[in-house]
Amino acid sequence: MIPFKSAPGYSFYSMLKFTSIRLNLLSDYKSKLFFERGTRGGLTKFSKLYAKANNPKTPGYKSDEPNTWLVYQDANNLYGWIMSQNIPYGGFSWYAGNPDVALAQLEYMEEADDAGRVYEVDISCP
Repeated sequence: MIPFKSAPGYSFYSMLKFTSIRLNLLSDYKSKLFFERGTRGGLTKFSKLYAKANNPKTPGYKSDEPNTWLVYQDANNLYGWIMSQNIPYGGFSWYAGNPDVALAQLEYMEEADDAGRVYEVDISCP
């Protein structure tokens, strides 16, 4: 018997055993750093202390002001959901072509495709 320190460790081992997937190690240091920079976790939250809706369905509706709506969203089981999706396990390579062509090809990619891509982007939000 193989000792496990946690249920996720046992679960990962079971996945490898029953799927017969052979994981490729990232031997290229540049690739390893690329994936490490993309690792995220924790709590995502955006909050505003006060918000007021103004639309025909609210009391005190002011038709001369823009319509505004409030939305409350609560997402559960994010970890469980992502663990049920396809994940990369090998065949990694750097794209040597034109970046504009690669972005244009995104339009034709399907969620169920056998191959996927990982992009690193810089975004600025005012």
